[in-house]
Amino acid sequence: MKRPTKLITIIVLIIYICKIINNVINTYDNLQLDIDLDLDLGIKIPVKQAVMFVHIPKTGGSTIERAAHDSNGTSKHNWGFFEFCANLKFPKCVKKYKCGGKENTDESPCRLGCMPWHDPDRLQFIHANNSSTKKVTFCVIRHPVQRMFSSFKYNRGRHRKRCSVNDLNQWAQNIMSSELLKNPNYQGCHFTPQTDFPCSKSILFDDLEGQFNDLMNEYEIDLVLNKKS
Repeated sequence: MKRPTKLITIIVLIIYICKIINNVINTYDNLQLDIDLDLDLGIKIPVKQAVMFVHIPKTGGSTIERAAHDSNGTSKHNWGFFEFCANLKFPKCVKKYKCGGKENTDESPCRLGCMPWHDPDRLQFIHANNSSTKKVTFCVIRHPVQRMFSSFKYNRGRHRKRCSVNDLNQWAQNIMSSELLKNPNYQGCHFTPQTDFPCSKSILFDDLEGQFNDLMNEYEIDLVLNKKS
């Protein structure tokens, strides 16, 4: 009488295990069906996003950095310069982060002589996407001639007794035909082509305030830029 009892017990266990397996299969099928329906219907699955600013030199980036840093609450962002130097004075920040500087021990890729917020290689390394957070990068792009002229006024036009068209032409020719050939990162990447910078969304300098505000609204960031900023 003991053998039939063992046999019945084994049969009951087998039936129980089969039910568990069947439940697991059904659960997987239902889950897969839900995923397929989401994809077929175009339903967007929420993904955590971080909006990061890429500061291309001479495109109004300092205005954006300052506006974001001076904001309060959730609209406050440490972008560009403030991403690295929010708690440091500029000279000390330069010593710590300048690529090739004596105090810079960061092993991330960088361009010699460039500060990290103007360094395409460093920014690409820092802002690379990962599985947990999707980083959306944006930048301001400007007509190359206007960008060159802005650099002349800022770096070479100040304290000049002579600031004529001829002075501008001679300066620009020296930059293009001499300085950049010797050092592509001349003046800390201020003349690096805009296409080198890792930027997924671009804003036109000629419509800086309007396009910036639209972008902030798209990502629900309570930050507004106006001409007085």
